[in-house]
Amino acid sequence: MSNVQGMKFKRILFVSIVISSFLLLITLSNCKTASPKNSVTEELSNAEIVLDSTVLSVTTVAQNLQVPWDIVYDEDNYIWFTEQHGTVSRLNPLTGEKKILLTLTDLFYRRSSGLLALAVAKDAKTEAIYAYIDYTYMVGKDIFTKVVRYTFQQDTLVNPFILLEKIKGSDGHNGNRLVIAPDGKIMLATGDANNSKNAQNLETLAGKVLRINPDGSVPTDNPIKNSYIWSYGHRNQLGLCYATNGMLYNSENGLATDDEINIIEKGRNYGWPLVEGFADQKNEAEPFEKLNIKTPIKQWTPVIAPAGIAYYPHTTIPEWHNTLIVTTLKECDFRTLTLNDLGDKIIGEQLCGDMQFGRIRDIAVAPNGDVYLATSNRDWNPTCEGFPKAEDDRIIRLRKVRTLTKKQQNRIAKARAAAPVIADIGKHLYDIHCAACHKPDGLGLAEVFPPLAGSEWIKNDSVMVRLLVKGMSDSITVKGLRYKGEMPAFDFLTNQQMADIITYVRQSFTNKEISIYFKQVEKIRTQIK
Repeated sequence: MSNVQGMKFKRILFVSIVISSFLLLITLSNCKTASPKNSVTEELSNAEIVLDSTVLSVTTVAQNLQVPWDIVYDEDNYIWFTEQHGTVSRLNPLTGEKKILLTLTDLFYRRSSGLLALAVAKDAKTEAIYAYIDYTYMVGKDIFTKVVRYTFQQDTLVNPFILLEKIKGSDGHNGNRLVIAPDGKIMLATGDANNSKNAQNLETLAGKVLRINPDGSVPTDNPIKNSYIWSYGHRNQLGLCYATNGMLYNSENGLATDDEINIIEKGRNYGWPLVEGFADQKNEAEPFEKLNIKTPIKQWTPVIAPAGIAYYPHTTIPEWHNTLIVTTLKECDFRTLTLNDLGDKIIGEQLCGDMQFGRIRDIAVAPNGDVYLATSNRDWNPTCEGFPKAEDDRIIRLRKVRTLTKKQQNRIAKARAAAPVIADIGKHLYDIHCAACHKPDGLGLAEVFPPLAGSEWIKNDSVMVRLLVKGMSDSITVKGLRYKGEMPAFDFLTNQQMADIITYVRQSFTNKEISIYFKQVEKIRTQIK
């Protein structure tokens, strides 16, 4: 990620950002994993999740997968899923029987590219079943993505038909989710292909939501004549779903701030890279007014890396009725976002499965109200401590098994009210902003993110403050090894927050360097242009 003009100076005090993080974890979070030896939850199993009054069982229906990216529950009660290295499979969730339907041979697979999106549809007249997939491939040295339709016959996918190809791609920020619209059109969410300029460029299909006829032609009622573009100004969309109200929602990753949930509307501009989140900065006012920009109905700062998204219409799990369920990669949890009656506002948020499954890439909802999650702990950037586990990656089923008594509900509510408070502010801020790349142990990721453990860079006050304020996009040498050196700006952090992060880095990971204080950060920051 490169430094982007207009990164935010968030008007948030040091205390408020910490408190807001914990309100999310304590006040909003009624979902908790049961602990079998906890006196408050002694009636519960460690393979269960507890909501306000509902207990969900946790069952692994498939394991030892190679980074499942997209999962779909079909009309015949089977789960279809893609694995990033190039296979499409069909799974019987009751028996665990898995059949590989397709193995791609022209795939480009690196980092967050490969076989990505999947949608499955049955033709109402012929009852033929079609699978639509989206994946990256190479032409010479250039990376592209394409959408291909296959026909399902005798436990295999045959007759490939290319709907759309040569969409700009990359080894990251391909976005890529497919859904079938209520009118039968194909909706594809793309990313900016690691180039923020693509998002506002109507001559390219990267950084857009595209609308495609099932035969690959351009719908005549698209907002731009002879163009697949339905909406634009998107950074990296990892979730796309319709609700029963007919609205189309996406989840979108921000840079260092402003992860988003959006309602996708015909012809609208969603701002990236000119406007992020709620358009609440001075430099965003002009483009917001001039460019028909629509702001999200939800944003997260610090970022959580939202991924798969699904609408929950059922009353099977009453706490989740009329919610968007969003999985996260960075925070290793999933969230339920309660919608108002019109579906245009989010009026509640609940955090579930915190650190129970690791990174969660996608979600599917079955007609009976069961929920299926696909983990992503063996992808290129594992971020959750303790993962991957031996059985990763997995597809997991959540199913209602019983309702708690009032007595049990009261006991659990008291336990949650007594949740511990933050002890180490520097570590907390590091975990939020830095650990996804530099890792909880400070060792970074080989050839991609440099280590902080034993790094010569951490000793210099000016260098550290400048990196946080300005970010960087040049190559960097750390401990004799070369790294690409892309890092977003964190100039929305206060001087105290920067001092806490730098001090934590300097005194962790076997480092034994001196602290830095907010006055030192303040002095250096005033000198940075």
